[in-house]
Amino acid sequence: MHVYFPGYIGVSLLITMLCACQAMAESEEASPQTVTLITDSNYEPYSYVQDNELRGQTVEWIRRIDEALPEYRISLQAMPWREGLHAVRDGKALGMVGVYFSGKHRGWLYPYSQPLFEESVVVLCGPDVQLESPVSWPTSFAGHLMLNIAGYDGWLDFQIRNQQNTQLMNFFEVPDQTIGYSMLKKGNADCMLSEKRFAERALQHDTTEPDAIPRIVTEVRRKAIHVGYSFNAITGNQYPYALDFARAFDFAMSELKQKGELRDRLGTE
Repeated sequence: MHVYFPGYIGVSLLITMLCACQAMAESEEASPQTVTLITDSNYEPYSYVQDNELRGQTVEWIRRIDEALPEYRISLQAMPWREGLHAVRDGKALGMVGVYFSGKHRGWLYPYSQPLFEESVVVLCGPDVQLESPVSWPTSFAGHLMLNIAGYDGWLDFQIRNQQNTQLMNFFEVPDQTIGYSMLKKGNADCMLSEKRFAERALQHDTTEPDAIPRIVTEVRRKAIHVGYSFNAITGNQYPYALDFARAFDFAMSELKQKGELRDRLGTE
């Protein structure tokens, strides 16, 4: 004989529904997933720390994209360039903002986001430096002392100190572009590789010693910048959300660009 309890199924279903509602409420209240990205702490005008505040073009773009990703919270951490790259390589952060596509030179940096925008690499020279005309890289700089920022060999596809260049000129590494610019003004070097918009802003705001102000002599390269992700961390499943985040990031950036909500305040995109 089977005995039925008419209220049993109803109570069971009610409990199930209540549990489901509670789970949904907890899911909706769950905090966004924090994603740590590294950015350069001293790369004006794109990413730099001033008065203990992180500022710059790429910083603004990442924060705007972050607003369009409610399921994630992007935490930007400023570091010196080389230190930041090492942190991403070692999986201490998911990605690095503002990198060029490096290919085999940094095999641990992959995949990459869609391009944020382009940068230009130029050569700045002191006012008294005599160059062959028309100026071209690298032949016009034979016999000169050329400054380059430490860790920025990616500017020229890691070919800055190749055999041709080192036979033509001498290279000296400096910690950042500001120090390099100061050395040019003091006559301690002839020329330096520089990001174009840093150079333009430095020249625009330089009101001291007008006779010593450097000049832009040629543009060497234009390259897109990206967010580069830690291949080692992703393949090791250190950040299970990594690929979902990378996809969501690209989708959000694409939509914001199409809507005109990501604008390059420094010039062209």
